[in-house]
Amino acid sequence: MRTSMPYTPPIVITSEDVAALRERGPGACLTWHEDTAAIEAVTPREALDPRRMIIASHRGLGEVADQHTEDGRQATEDDLASDLTDIASDYAIDWPQIRTMNLMCQDLRDQLADTCAYLAAPPIYEDSSPGAPRMTDHYRLTGGQRIAHVTVTWAFTEPTRIRTRDPIDDRRAFADLTLATGGMLTHRVISDLIAGTVWQTLDQNH
Repeated sequence: MRTSMPYTPPIVITSEDVAALRERGPGACLTWHEDTAAIEAVTPREALDPRRMIIASHRGLGEVADQHTEDGRQATEDDLASDLTDIASDYAIDWPQIRTMNLMCQDLRDQLADTCAYLAAPPIYEDSSPGAPRMTDHYRLTGGQRIAHVTVTWAFTEPTRIRTRDPIDDRRAFADLTLATGGMLTHRVISDLIAGTVWQTLDQNH
């Protein structure tokens, strides 16, 4: 573990951080903690802490390396560290908004974690002005292949979209659903509804 100052100077990922993420194995995430400015490779459950900004997952690290392979060269640990530093800089711009949305999604994330469905990539924030801000989480069951992309708006005021795909066969979505999550439903009921639906689309026995 090491620390850096948040925002200034920028978050800098080192080859040691890359190695730590690789060693943590499948499901792990490389995160920056807003309270301590620590950069750590953590377990899937630890990555759910709303104070942690996810920089890359173990799977995502492999995808970054694959991009170098497609360009005809083998990525070094320093190459990957540089790429993740750029990614962290991009996510840091939206971090205040992501942090707020993290708190809103905490109950949903905890419920999915109880079924072994964890974040498989950093959440993506979108400022969809004049509509409500939205964020997309990416979930995967431990040991599974399917990825569920779950897009919610602030306070669930607009319909929630769940798009589940299999990265091995990405030609079509396995499921593409829209849930009416506004109206008079409570936050807990909405989280229950989304979590149950996401789990069903991820469960490869369905």
